[in-house]
Amino acid sequence: MRICSACGIENRDAAKFCQACGSPLAAYEELQAAPQEPLSAPQEPPTTSEEGEAGGLVAEEPAVEVESPDPKTELLVGVWPPGALLEERYEVIGLVARQADHATYQVYDRGRCSACGACLEPAEETEDSASEGFCPECGAELAQPAICLLYEWLTPPETIEGEVFECGGRIFSVVAEEPPEEMPFAHGVHLTAGLCSAKGPELEVDQDSLLALTLSPVYEGRPTPALGLFAVADGIGGHQAGEVASRIAVQVLAQELVSAVMMAELSGDICLTETLIRVVSEAVAEANAQIHAVAQSGGSDMGSTLTLALVRDDLAVVANVGDSRVYHWHDGKLNQVTTDHSLVERLVAAGEVAPEEAAGHPQKSVLYRSLGDRPAVEVDVLSLQLAPGDRLLLCCDGVWESVGDEGLEEVMLLEFEPQRICDQIIRRSLESGASDNVSVIVASVADL
Repeated sequence: MRICSACGIENRDAAKFCQACGSPLAAYEELQAAPQEPLSAPQEPPTTSEEGEAGGLVAEEPAVEVESPDPKTELLVGVWPPGALLEERYEVIGLVARQADHATYQVYDRGRCSACGACLEPAEETEDSASEGFCPECGAELAQPAICLLYEWLTPPETIEGEVFECGGRIFSVVAEEPPEEMPFAHGVHLTAGLCSAKGPELEVDQDSLLALTLSPVYEGRPTPALGLFAVADGIGGHQAGEVASRIAVQVLAQELVSAVMMAELSGDICLTETLIRVVSEAVAEANAQIHAVAQSGGSDMGSTLTLALVRDDLAVVANVGDSRVYHWHDGKLNQVTTDHSLVERLVAAGEVAPEEAAGHPQKSVLYRSLGDRPAVEVDVLSLQLAPGDRLLLCCDGVWESVGDEGLEEVMLLEFEPQRICDQIIRRSLESGASDNVSVIVASVADL
């Protein structure tokens, strides 16, 4: 177990970040915690018919009934393990967050329709079971329980939102979110990606480096969050300088983010949005520090731009330094979501240069921010909500300068498969006379 030095909350042994406040966790030798009551043996699974229906709901796995914590000895909230069943209705999926006075769990609500949110009465034992397994309000098949948030209160507030019940001397409240008219990613997120890079016709070496990594684990027949890490780094400097800087950038990103996010998620931790934003910023800062150190030790002017997207299901955390870009394809339109850290972009923002004049401006390649230029770097970081059919397009300046936003949007309209999109963009870049290296990554999200 690990104790957060920032908020004092207890976390699991393998956790790298606090589930309550997101702060990094350090190992410790002694755990200051009150004794806990042991868990009882699992109850027998509910009686099911040949079709697998039990009281109108399909129980894929029998929930584990646990004894209630003794309020006299259990001083912490957040002790209910996955599979614990409260009130014979709420099955714990996992702990989402824990504060000093309450814990938040994600739970299956066996007594609620996942389609319309209506509360379900216990099924009556009658000879006519034609309606069994379907919601009496909306008629939807009750194949999967609704997912709600359950709050365990150590000190309940004066007013509590949602349905309230008492268990083991604690007060619990359940909040069911209103089901959306359309349920995006109802079955999970399917994440696919393509990438392509080509050397500029007048250059000796391709100084760009790319990274495209996707993880879509499935445990016990249930998909866990789909994870993706995508990055384009455009090297700056002469031969054996720019390509080294861009390679260091993507290698450091992979090392830092795979360890801090992907392995944590695979181990069962839930990384909050705030945690993802912070670890992305820290990973980019570490890449900058390593590039700067190598440049200083070798007397080189090496550097790199960098743009990246860290995807967790329907959330994307985007970061950039320099003039490589991230675009978001949504509802048939392509929108640039990053800001170029170039002199020309500042002139355009100030109204001194028209946007259509930027591509031909003599100082279009002058950057005021890049990796390796200084010991520390400022990183632009933002988050995006993704919907089924959305795509993320990451590219270096050689692509967007040669093809243009309209050309990129045209390819996105004509092609659907990420690798075909990348191949077409690079082909168009070279045919349009691109003199620089050209690199692109396209990531697509869809419902399983």
